[in-house]
Amino acid sequence: MQNSEATRRPGIYDSRLKIILAAAAGFLAWRSGPAGLFLYLAMLAGLAVVLRGGRVPLRAALVRGAIFAGFWAAAKFLFAVWEGAGSETAVTEAGLLGLRLLVLMGVGFALASSASPREMALGVASMLRPLLGKRAWRPALSLALMIHFLPVALALHERTSVAMAARRVERSRWVRFQLRLSSWLGGLSQEASSQAMAVAARGLDREEAWRAPMPVHAGEWLAGLVLLILLYAAGRI
Repeated sequence: MQNSEATRRPGIYDSRLKIILAAAAGFLAWRSGPAGLFLYLAMLAGLAVVLRGGRVPLRAALVRGAIFAGFWAAAKFLFAVWEGAGSETAVTEAGLLGLRLLVLMGVGFALASSASPREMALGVASMLRPLLGKRAWRPALSLALMIHFLPVALALHERTSVAMAARRVERSRWVRFQLRLSSWLGGLSQEASSQAMAVAARGLDREEAWRAPMPVHAGEWLAGLVLLILLYAAGRI
């Protein structure tokens, strides 16, 4: 019988290491220049191919993130011009803000796509236990629910938009917006109620549910260290 260590496929599986790498990537991206940010985006594009079967469709999430980042970049440009900045300076600042926001959202979506909410929450509980003791399960459960609701909220929004388009509601844009928002919030409320009952039924509201063996694999953490060095080098370009 082969040892489980020997049959372990290469890759990063430890959720604690994923969280550390994501936090480091976010910090470095916020301090990077245009070249480093474009390099981070290229890495995220590669991850979108690798994580095609993940919980969150990373490619579609990056498209939505680009729309969101573009909105705030445009707002940044308008405010900079209004405050008297030159057009070249305003474009540069707005572009950097948009790229940084897009990279940050991409890192978050990649993290949510690479592991289940419970895996991430177990990693958080393990890291916080030396500080919070038996209370470490509370932020872990909060994180698990937040990660769970990311794809749920996106799916509910898409279904609401499709339903509104199919019914061809002939109202003003403001009324259609209110109807879409109320339907979306109603769906989220029902989902939250279902999740609350599921958490109680599975006993996830107790500290014992968030204790699991999490061995440290030296090769995996060494690969994480190499990746961290590469992220730092990319951010310094």
